[in-house]
Amino acid sequence: MAGRCARSALDGEHREHAPGCRGDHRAIDRAGGPVVLVGHSYGGVPVTEAGDHPAVERIVYVAAFALDAGESVITSMGGALPGVWGISDDQLTMGRSREERVDMIAADMPPGVPRDASEQLADLFRPQSLASFSDQVSHVAWRVKHATYVLTENDGVVPPAFQESLAVRSSAEIVRIPHGHAPFQEDPAGFADLLERVATLSSVAS
Repeated sequence: MAGRCARSALDGEHREHAPGCRGDHRAIDRAGGPVVLVGHSYGGVPVTEAGDHPAVERIVYVAAFALDAGESVITSMGGALPGVWGISDDQLTMGRSREERVDMIAADMPPGVPRDASEQLADLFRPQSLASFSDQVSHVAWRVKHATYVLTENDGVVPPAFQESLAVRSSAEIVRIPHGHAPFQEDPAGFADLLERVATLSSVAS
């Protein structure tokens, strides 16, 4: 990205992350230059924690949890998770069944997208420990770094109004896009172009 490094923090379904863990700093060290951190959904938690690294120029939240100190994902949502998130054996999944997960993703897709695409994406999600949703954030990088919040206006997973409240609180530049929870799936080229523009903003700001 224009000579920069954009590191993506994976969703919680793909990766565990305990707030306070500084392992992401080692990855930023290896980047060897200015970094733009991108966090999607639960990925907002690790980028908030790691984004205070000196090499980080901007944090980009994509329909993500931009939490404050002492907050967890659960407390940020009023102390309870949405009923459409399945919980079993201390593991959490998007949707209480595969079919429900596919339905949620399909509802986010533009008209005309084959259901097969939603099924393929649904199968990429993995259970995440319920405990990780209770872990409290201790480092809040958006208080000291530039931030951009990509607000997905058709999101059926993280409500747009909730996203807006997080974005406003973090004083992030808000970019609204008419997509569901996974804009990189709906419009890969357009999303990549958006990140490129955000990286350019970071270059101008620095």
